[in-house]
Amino acid sequence: MPIQLDNLAASMVSPIRALTPKYFSSKLTGAGKKTGLISEAVRPNNVSLTQTMSVANNPIERKTKQTAGDITTNYVPLAPMLQRSLQGNARVSVAIPDYDEMYQIHTQPGQPEMYLDLTPQGLILKEDNSPQVGVLRELLIQYRIELYSIADKSEPRAKVGGLGRFSPTRNEVHFEWTFNAPRDAFQTIQNYLLTGKPNANSLGMWMYDYDVHDRICRLADLWSSDELAEPMTAHIKELASSQPTQMDLDNLAYQLRYLETYGVSLKAYRDIHEAIKASFPLDVASTLCKQNLNLLMNATLENLNTLRPQLSSPPANPTGALRVNQSRFSSQQKLAVTTDEPLVLVQAGAGTGKSTVILGRIDYLVDCGVTPSDITVLSFTNAAADNIAAKNANIGSMTIARMIHDIYNENYSGHELSSIDTIINSLDIFYPQDNLAATFRRHLVSVAKNDEGAFTGMNSFIEKNFDAVMEMLTTIRQTSLELEIIICYQKIDEMKEPDHVTSKYLIIDEVQDNSIFEFVFVLKYVAKHSENLYIVGKQLLT
Repeated sequence: MPIQLDNLAASMVSPIRALTPKYFSSKLTGAGKKTGLISEAVRPNNVSLTQTMSVANNPIERKTKQTAGDITTNYVPLAPMLQRSLQGNARVSVAIPDYDEMYQIHTQPGQPEMYLDLTPQGLILKEDNSPQVGVLRELLIQYRIELYSIADKSEPRAKVGGLGRFSPTRNEVHFEWTFNAPRDAFQTIQNYLLTGKPNANSLGMWMYDYDVHDRICRLADLWSSDELAEPMTAHIKELASSQPTQMDLDNLAYQLRYLETYGVSLKAYRDIHEAIKASFPLDVASTLCKQNLNLLMNATLENLNTLRPQLSSPPANPTGALRVNQSRFSSQQKLAVTTDEPLVLVQAGAGTGKSTVILGRIDYLVDCGVTPSDITVLSFTNAAADNIAAKNANIGSMTIARMIHDIYNENYSGHELSSIDTIINSLDIFYPQDNLAATFRRHLVSVAKNDEGAFTGMNSFIEKNFDAVMEMLTTIRQTSLELEIIICYQKIDEMKEPDHVTSKYLIIDEVQDNSIFEFVFVLKYVAKHSENLYIVGKQLLT
């Protein structure tokens, strides 16, 4: 796995477009580099002192939006590594940037070489939509000032230093965070120079040549590439090797949740998962992987793969599956339909015959002697599920959401399916002064708003407070689709299941359209029942 069905000509594949600041927010660019809030004219030294005095220099760690009257403030993080992961953390190191791009600081003979660089850490965008003003936008960029002391240029990394002077015997880096790069970069250099003063003119010229647009585009490229794994895995391994404190682990958990902000590649997630698994004890690694749905998916997939020999496989086919050998199947489709592997991913683009393959797979399993009632197809929409049922009346066909709801209802039949808003209102009525209920409400609000990491946070909250949460839901006699999947996931090994959801051969159609958590649930469900899993979709798990 995977079995590839998509053999469309390369000319039909959409070209990969270069990423722009729009990767982080659609508000950041106009047409090309010459217009928009982040244009090729933006430089660190274009900052207004009045602007920087109007904001607190707090870490930008979440992509959020706040509205007060006519003014909307957007907080947009940019750099993959958070301030809390780097600030004063002498346990870890970072890769040294290209020396040719950094600003070299004049030092006295015998002293280590010193360099300065800037990384856009995040930004604040304020929009004033008041009638008397129209639409007025103000952009503030927060930079990470990086001051390097280089003792050995052959060494590609530098230790993160705390307060105090640099060591003359090793590569070190000191970080500061600022909205006023010209002022604070000058001050940082001055604080660490043993003798002499910084050259304000040469530093200003370097900032004049510093292309903010290009640097932000590079950060977008890093977020979307497999290379994002490198700084994260290095951070994980170094942190684990130095007897991390509980605060270190909490900060790492926050860093892992932060990765859900943007589209990290699954290859990068696999590398990060491997680093966590190899670096920490099993219980710590398990807790850390639960902080990010993609890491949880990797951990669940790995567990399922270890169970591969125990999973169901089609029995030997005595009839030769003559229906599958008809001319309507291509050679690739025949391979996908007749495979005896217990875990299969059929990866196919639009128009390559996914539905034909699914129907052929059902015929093949039946020809092999599989009882139709032992086959279940999970679809994304009710219409798709009904279509499968109409063509194969004896097999199970439903959406993943329906499957989860039916399992939940079998165990908590007194809970009525409601909206999140209704549940929040009910908690306000039944538990007006309860602190745990207040925390529960905050998680529900975050899930309803689809905040980054909201589902992960809710999963962790319910896991820690399962009995109390279920008591509250039983009291208000309500639940929601979002709560059902989390609760079913956590108690899957204990829950009773209605007969119509059980099977030995599970086929998932258009799996990419389901949520990650739904997919994780199905993986855990397959492991519980040692099922044969056959997944059909496009651009999956690559």
